[in-house]
Amino acid sequence: MRDYRKKHQGARVLSAGALSVALMVATISAEAQVWKSGDASDPDAGLPFEVVDVCPEEGDGVEIAEGCEQTGEYITVFTGPSRYRGNIYEIAQDALLTEFCMQLNIPNGNAVDMYFNVYESIDDEPGVYTKIKEVIVRVTGTGQPIYYCSGEFVDENENPAPVLLLAGKEYYVGCAWGTGAQVSYGRDNRSYPRPFSVGQTLGLTGGTGNPPLADELTLNAASSGAYSLRVCIRQQGVCCVDDVCAQEFAEDCAGQFTAPGVSCEEALEYWEQGCPLPEGACCFDVGCTDNTNQFACEAAGGTYMGHFTTCEDNCVQGACCFLDGSCIDATTPAHCASLGGTFRGEDSQCATVFPRCGNGSCCRTQGCVDDISRTLCTSIRGTWRGEGTNCDDLNPHCIGVCCWDFGCDMLSPEDCEQLPGHKFYGYGKTCSDFPSPCSEEVQYGACCVPDGRCYFTSDFTCALLDGVFTPNQQCSEANCPPQACCYDDGRSCAEMSVFDCERSGGTPGGPGSTCGTVDCADGLEACCFFNLSCAELPRSECLANGGVPLGQGTTCETVDCGDPVACCLENGSCTTLPPFECLEAPGIPRNKGVLCQDAQCELPVPACCFDDGSCADLAEGECFALGGRPQGFGSSCSTHDCTINCALVDRVKAKCKERNGKYTFKVTVLSQLPSGTQVVILLDGGSPVTGTINNRGKAKAKWGNVAEGEHTASLEDCPGIRGSATCAP
Repeated sequence: MRDYRKKHQGARVLSAGALSVALMVATISAEAQVWKSGDASDPDAGLPFEVVDVCPEEGDGVEIAEGCEQTGEYITVFTGPSRYRGNIYEIAQDALLTEFCMQLNIPNGNAVDMYFNVYESIDDEPGVYTKIKEVIVRVTGTGQPIYYCSGEFVDENENPAPVLLLAGKEYYVGCAWGTGAQVSYGRDNRSYPRPFSVGQTLGLTGGTGNPPLADELTLNAASSGAYSLRVCIRQQGVCCVDDVCAQEFAEDCAGQFTAPGVSCEEALEYWEQGCPLPEGACCFDVGCTDNTNQFACEAAGGTYMGHFTTCEDNCVQGACCFLDGSCIDATTPAHCASLGGTFRGEDSQCATVFPRCGNGSCCRTQGCVDDISRTLCTSIRGTWRGEGTNCDDLNPHCIGVCCWDFGCDMLSPEDCEQLPGHKFYGYGKTCSDFPSPCSEEVQYGACCVPDGRCYFTSDFTCALLDGVFTPNQQCSEANCPPQACCYDDGRSCAEMSVFDCERSGGTPGGPGSTCGTVDCADGLEACCFFNLSCAELPRSECLANGGVPLGQGTTCETVDCGDPVACCLENGSCTTLPPFECLEAPGIPRNKGVLCQDAQCELPVPACCFDDGSCADLAEGECFALGGRPQGFGSSCSTHDCTINCALVDRVKAKCKERNGKYTFKVTVLSQLPSGTQVVILLDGGSPVTGTINNRGKAKAKWGNVAEGEHTASLEDCPGIRGSATCAP
């Protein structure tokens, strides 16, 4: 065994610095009082004191070494020079003292030589202690009660040299400071002795005098309290060398070492066969360790999974996802649930989970959408099914309004298709939400929606849009709530419906606006151009010159054309992008100051193309129900061509990617088709997905969980244009 008793008295450790923990101090009584104690051994009897309430914040400013134990508290505080103070500990089992810290308050900026002392009791001489360790540290005060530490005890070669504390002995552990050092120290007022990890704390002690202290001191423990110290202890444990068990420290064990503090007797009660002790998997809330015995596992805060087990077979762990998109790897299901997360399955990993953390599935009129956030799902009028859900595994599947020959039921699209005369009208509503959901004679009329606009549509679609429906009425006749309407002449404002305002060339001021609350700004507004320059122009002139108007009341002084605005994307979702990046997305930029939740991104009546090349302006739900393809934001049959010129399609590029054993098939259509053109892309002749040509002539589509093997993508309108890729490991 190593000689831990080698003394290095007087070793000056100026480089160790004072490890410190910043503490918040709230003085309860600033008025000095005189300490009265019934214990004759109390070194503070008759001294002035004050009472403070200190709440230590672990890890604030310093990392106290693992295995350090707090004794005493900083409550009753004394101040003075030329003193030594500490606690006396009675040791019941051999242990190693690696360092200790004392909570002191030194005036801000004052440099003090602090002496850290350890004394050991002398056999047959009660109350007499001999010095076995002294370390001097130059510390600088902060004006706060913080922990000043000895630093790890080392020998003359700077190698670790902990102090051996022997069973049956008593030890004084404390600090000393000299003349001119006004040091404050604190204690609790509880009665002692009290249990300590390797014995018991007998109480506090101390005296007056300048350090260095004598090699021998006469000390008596006062049972009226203990000073605020942290002592860092390493204990012996079971050391198995072949079949022989002995009590050793970890560094002295030539065989298998268990957790500190375990005796051979305890080990034999645990494992009758004796040494060596069996090992297995140790599962933590986060992480797992193989080849660990039960003592070591439980001491580390883990769950022992049994003898000869392995992490791979016994510790169920995976990714734990949260709504904010954050994730913790290697987490147990129980720990994940306790944190409010969603456990994504055994062996799952944050980097590869699908859907991504914070995302899930969204039921929409067009079907189920995977890997989407709750906010985005809500913004596109979908029903979010929860974090971590995906369309393939939903139970029950997305259900919505299904009309068939015998009435209306809430069914999934798949179940609805099995019924005679079926029409699936989408999610987010119930049969009772509509005046005549399954009537053969659908009513049409004016629909005033919450943003003030009016659409001529069916009663069913109006209900989907949360609008007010008036049957057999055109929007020109509708009594939608009026709002301010500004004109380009800079002098005119009128209050009218959005329909009448836009038809007459004006710019609506927004729901609830009046001419008294809206400044039409002389008919001018900030207009941003592609080079990020800005001009103040009437809205119509801005659009005619290829600019992006940012709304009534904006000026070039109040906007930056590079700042993001609410951007409505082609799938009905909203994000924030600079105006021209939004156009390239492709998307539609909203006015300056409009938030995504107010952007009303999903236009209700786009052009709807049918297989025969015909077109009708229909809401997305009706378009899909009738077998059509909605053509996206701002489209209308008056401007949209439902036929595709295949000569303008260059090629279809396909590729397949594997992740966690699942394949995703991705397709890019390369073309010279006009931006906004909708193309239907087929996978192996079916599974249609509608893509939109962007301003670079590209449209994209993807399919998840496809089977292994070769797959072909083609355009429904141009079947001869194909692209293939193989899904393989």
